[in-house]
Amino acid sequence: MPCAYRGKNGQAHKFDWQDCRPWIEQNIVDSGALEETAIDDMDWHQARTVSARERAKRDRIETAALERRYVEAAALSGVVEDLARQAVLALRALPARIAPRLAALDDELAIGQALDEEIRTLCTEIERGALRILEEEPDLDMLQPSGDPA
Repeated sequence: MPCAYRGKNGQAHKFDWQDCRPWIEQNIVDSGALEETAIDDMDWHQARTVSARERAKRDRIETAALERRYVEAAALSGVVEDLARQAVLALRALPARIAPRLAALDDELAIGQALDEEIRTLCTEIERGALRILEEEPDLDMLQPSGDPA
């Protein structure tokens, strides 16, 4: 892209709109032309290239899903909702669980230590529950792309 002034380290380049406009029209606008053209307007080699690229993208996504790098957002959303619900229930049960122990204490420092210990224990339980769910073997039907039959 033509620029009027090249900035040094940490400085931005300055661009002249009149010089940049033809470059933008040529490079940015024309790059979307292939995507907008219909398959019927392409020659055989162009259509084959587009098909091969799309197939490669789909294969990369499927491979990543099988390697457990990608999962479906709907399935992940359900797992996250379950984890959040369990965490909320554990947090809401905390006062009833710790109240008898705190009632017996009269030292401010001991109460603070008991609360800290209980909160740390609860956080560890929530983390273990999350790790247990995430380490479970994935459902392979969930990992199939939604448009393709298994």
